[in-house]
Amino acid sequence: MNDASVSSSDAATKVAGLNLDATALLLDVDGTVLDIAPAPDAVVVPASLRRSLLDLTARLNGACALVSGRTIGTLDRLFTPSKLSAIGAHGAEMRIGGEYRTSAVAPLPAALRAKLAAAEKMGILVEDKGFSVALHFRTAPERENELRCFAEATCREFAAENVDVLSGKAMIEIKRAAVNKGEAVRA
Repeated sequence: MNDASVSSSDAATKVAGLNLDATALLLDVDGTVLDIAPAPDAVVVPASLRRSLLDLTARLNGACALVSGRTIGTLDRLFTPSKLSAIGAHGAEMRIGGEYRTSAVAPLPAALRAKLAAAEKMGILVEDKGFSVALHFRTAPERENELRCFAEATCREFAAENVDVLSGKAMIEIKRAAVNKGEAVRA
């Protein structure tokens, strides 16, 4: 967990004061529950965190969910063996209480994903998530402006696909405009 997190005993005290029958806990994953790693596949989920999440889920009668731009399949691999409730792919996927559903939004078209994959030639790590493509420039911070121009120009070229650009921690992500984590949380 990141440096801004509270200790386990502090968190337990705060949770103890909640009306657990009227509380849901929605946890953003990257940069909040998990530290940012040099590459998306380099994140580590400590066993103690897995246990804490299962405990919280039980104490909240199942009203605890992960929220991420990652797919639910990727979250399942990270948090294995747990299959927590989750909102994945910026809201394009949901699993609540074991029931899985996807939005009506289609994954990004292959031509758009291929165009964005060309960012690898600039030394950028390209993470194709199906419903979005993340362009990670942590190892090439000097390329941020060039990468942003490339992403925005690509979105203009594929305007009919209704996509937008999100900025993150040393990354730029292109996703369907119709999906976002906030709307999924409200649903």
